[in-house]
Amino acid sequence: MGAAYGHMQYMHEDDDLRFSELRRIRKDLQRGKFKKYDVVEKTDGQNLMVTWKSGKIYIARNKSQLQKPLTQKEFSGFIPTFPLVQLVFNHAITQLKNTFNEAEDRGVDLDSYFHNGRSFLNLEVVHRTNYNVINYSKSFLQFHSFITYNDNIKSFIENEAVARLLASLFTTFRWMGEFEIIGYKSLELMNKTFEYCDDIEAYLRTYNLKLSNTIGDYLRKCWEEYLMENMLMFGYAPDKDYEIKEVLVQRWCFNKKIKPLPQIKKMCNDETYQWIKKIDKTYKEIHHSFIKWLIQENMYFGYFLFNYMDGFITGDPFLTQQEIEDKISYVITKTKNDKIKKVKTQACLSQFNGFENPITEGIAFKYKNKKYKLTGVFPYVSELLGIVRYDR
Repeated sequence: MGAAYGHMQYMHEDDDLRFSELRRIRKDLQRGKFKKYDVVEKTDGQNLMVTWKSGKIYIARNKSQLQKPLTQKEFSGFIPTFPLVQLVFNHAITQLKNTFNEAEDRGVDLDSYFHNGRSFLNLEVVHRTNYNVINYSKSFLQFHSFITYNDNIKSFIENEAVARLLASLFTTFRWMGEFEIIGYKSLELMNKTFEYCDDIEAYLRTYNLKLSNTIGDYLRKCWEEYLMENMLMFGYAPDKDYEIKEVLVQRWCFNKKIKPLPQIKKMCNDETYQWIKKIDKTYKEIHHSFIKWLIQENMYFGYFLFNYMDGFITGDPFLTQQEIEDKISYVITKTKNDKIKKVKTQACLSQFNGFENPITEGIAFKYKNKKYKLTGVFPYVSELLGIVRYDR
């Protein structure tokens, strides 16, 4: 989703999620219990946030614009200077504006819903001529939710009932897919899921953890062991020097910088501080290495789940996969003489080697009032195609 709405988290990014909950979610999804989690398809389009105030439509594409949304004319100047992108966005905004005007003419009080520009309709613009990775062969608006922000835009309340009501005003919209597991493949999916995705307990036993522990508990253990191994060479014993250990765990594991570097410098000798400064530049890569196994497990799970689900928007899955394959071949050819891009291309390819190309970006679902996404191999394919598209 991204843009003004912000990042929707993966399950492995939620430090408070218990491993037992993660496994339960997997098992429920593989059994087709999609309504239990309000599963919706995550579409590969462009996010828009729109509001209505005094008979006019206003638009936001980033956080700052939520505080001061743009008119349609202002927004046209903000859009990247690609004629097709401008055309698609302007077409969608005009359709929204006309539909809202017609609703007001019929007596619908839109101001009472949009709260004088403080509430936004969160939607995705999908157009067959301006797609990213997945070609849906059709154009539509995908409605996600209706959001009311507080004055500083730091917190919000989502109301999907209002979003459904507003979506009903349109003729070219989608709300959510009705998904099901393809019957004759359900047992095969279950076997695949256990084969690829149920090594959790083995990893937890390495750190004397159980399924009742959280992902945050696991990552804390990883960092504590890492600090124990590395700080002993500087004469520190992290099991005894608790304060500096906790400061670094909070900083690198939970991204909570409770003390700035100058204060940390006063807590240790110069050699240790130089090591801390070095790790401070690369800690995200180290953190990723600790959780990579779970990221890959969720990728495998999503990949197999999507291949045994029915109800995605894609018109012809085979043609979609073939089109992506052609684009991948183009990237490989285009980057073969550029050493840097060739390395990036090969690194991306290695992430999903042996898997078929995606037919969907993935799904979004709810668990305990939190939203998560599951995307299979899509992020790796998207990153690969972006090497040429965005000249990365």
